[in-house]
Amino acid sequence: MEGFIPHNMIRLVFWKCPHERWFKCNTDGASRGNPGLSSTTFCVRNDRGVLVYTGARKLLATTNIGAEVAVILDGIWDCPWKISVEVRMIKHWSNKGHVQFAHILREGNALADFLANMVFDLVGSIKIHISQELPTAARKILNSDKSEMPYIRQSKYKVREPD
Repeated sequence: MEGFIPHNMIRLVFWKCPHERWFKCNTDGASRGNPGLSSTTFCVRNDRGVLVYTGARKLLATTNIGAEVAVILDGIWDCPWKISVEVRMIKHWSNKGHVQFAHILREGNALADFLANMVFDLVGSIKIHISQELPTAARKILNSDKSEMPYIRQSKYKVREPD
């Protein structure tokens, strides 16, 4: 594009342990085709970053947003236009102070992202209660997160040249 200068931005992204006596549940939804075959996953870890429980399952064809919402509510996804109902439920519980929702960049959500994509190659669903049951690649992610090793996020953007 004429009149624009390309720039690179590099950020360090961390997965951080929750506060003492809290649990953190990272979620992810994935869709191949968008809409298409989808999956959801969640990973619950304690205040030391130790895996407490994780699960992943395939969904019928939906969008990536549909999969993201379905994992939070652990419901069956019927059709994309129902997303407004689920979002209202999420806001309802959040306003009561029972849960806290926060966005995390993909790099900081590496374990859930890995498992959401892994379930595409599996039949049915997975449920894991201890980290030793995770595939080796997932255990490496878990250990990196626990030691708060940074992930590198690189993005490109363009800025208009000054006149």
